[in-house]
Amino acid sequence: MSDDEMMDTSPPMFDEDMSEDDETPVSTKYEGNLTSDGGVEKVILKQGEGYKRPEKGDEVRVHYIGRLQDAEEVFDSSYDRGEPLKFTLGSGQVIKGWDVAVATMKKGEKAKVTIKPEYGYGESGMPPKIPGNATLVFEMELVDWTSVKDMFGDGKVIKYILEEGTGWERPQAKSEVFVNIKAKTGDNRILWEQHEMSFIIGEHQIAEFLEKAIKDMKKSSKVRLVCKDDRIRVPGLPFQVPSDIESLEYELELVRWNKVEDVSKDGGVVKKTIKEGEGWEKPSDETKAIVNMIIKDSESQKIIEEKTNFELIVGDGVVMEGVDLALETMKKGEKAIVTISPNYAYQGAGMEAPPGVSRDATVQVELELVSFERAKESWNLSKEEKIENSMRIKEKGNELFKSGRYKLAKKKYEKVISDLEFDVRNKSDLNTGQKQQGKSILLQTYLNLAACEEKLGNPNGVLKQCNKGLELDSINVKALFRRASAYLRMSEVLLAEKDLKRALELDPSNVALKKKMRELRQVKAEQDAKDRRLFGNMFARLGQIEDDIHKKSNEETKAKEITAS
Repeated sequence: MSDDEMMDTSPPMFDEDMSEDDETPVSTKYEGNLTSDGGVEKVILKQGEGYKRPEKGDEVRVHYIGRLQDAEEVFDSSYDRGEPLKFTLGSGQVIKGWDVAVATMKKGEKAKVTIKPEYGYGESGMPPKIPGNATLVFEMELVDWTSVKDMFGDGKVIKYILEEGTGWERPQAKSEVFVNIKAKTGDNRILWEQHEMSFIIGEHQIAEFLEKAIKDMKKSSKVRLVCKDDRIRVPGLPFQVPSDIESLEYELELVRWNKVEDVSKDGGVVKKTIKEGEGWEKPSDETKAIVNMIIKDSESQKIIEEKTNFELIVGDGVVMEGVDLALETMKKGEKAIVTISPNYAYQGAGMEAPPGVSRDATVQVELELVSFERAKESWNLSKEEKIENSMRIKEKGNELFKSGRYKLAKKKYEKVISDLEFDVRNKSDLNTGQKQQGKSILLQTYLNLAACEEKLGNPNGVLKQCNKGLELDSINVKALFRRASAYLRMSEVLLAEKDLKRALELDPSNVALKKKMRELRQVKAEQDAKDRRLFGNMFARLGQIEDDIHKKSNEETKAKEITAS
């Protein structure tokens, strides 16, 4: 504490003054030595709020009453002045014991802190109020604090967190943020102010330090930035900074942001949420949903199609694939703008573009998920229902596969496997007929999923599904054929040949197998020829090396003979 804060006052006793508005009884809790040498001891008189504590560099506000140990007389009190002491934690602005104690406190916490001389005013004390080698006792209350961060570690942009904000989410890259912003000089001259200014995170539409600060804010969070030196005049500022300004302050409030999500993970379906939905549940494949849609050409913004209270089953392919994918990420009542590239829109298999609309058009869909009703989970189905439901979903997958919509078909097949696999492969209460029927559906689904993986160019996925199918039926010709095709695609010629030979033993007249075997022999012949050329060149090089060594040896021998003679 500074000299001017040491006042000769006699405020009311602590338990009257500090607990005046506290209706709950004050209980004490000994927190123990805060230092290894017993220099600072603390007893909690009232628990604080939450779990956070101030950090070094934060601006804290502390009310206190100070006494000498074993003395009733108060040598200083912030309560008498009617204003808490404000200081920067860990900066040496107060005695060392204060820095130690306050760093352990929560907002609203009240504590009794005993500080030995070496953590107080030492041998010299602070006459006339505090003698040398005095042990001090403070009754302290951490009113609040402002978190302070050096944003770039160079002291040129200091951030003061005025309000933490709500929730836990922060805006991510591509999010459209809306902020209230004010720029002013140190003497409070406002240079620029804007209400709900919007920009896209990561698009360099605003100064770097402003974007960096906003990316770390939560909804309704408020911060103050103090800029110095070369951080005052930087690219991206929408106003002119006068030449005589040496420091600049910004007040920022993050009002809201529209979350942007790459739904398809390849940039093909991008969703921007413009209204948050309710709860946490989202539709999945086979969910019945009611939606509102306005489909526009992304470039011209011309309306292509409108659907109101449109009912669909998610994943059935009645809408473009991009809409199905987006719906699986939405909550009830959510509204979003979904930008869909051609391969997820009308260019995709099974979708016809409306008259006058190009199949190569990128579309923008204003999408609202009005409500949805999830399908019954498999564990809520009877055994008969589970078999019937799996058959129905498999047939849907087959229809999607025939129309070339392999990604949607894959989801249907994966759903069947998820619902049936455990019951068929393990002991369950399926009767013999149900288990046999379930095994047949599961085997067909493995093979169909392998065909999907083949169309999607994933040979490892083909191998996985064929292996599962062969576990159920080791002499299944289709499984052997598709696995051989995958091996051949991976240049595993010997493994492919083994599967094809086995399949031809089982079905010698199969035309597709014979054709694939001819293809394999051609690949094998080309590979053998390549190997012969490779090894031929290798042996030729080895022969040349041996000739060179032999020639050099003869030359060395001849040279020795000449020298000897």
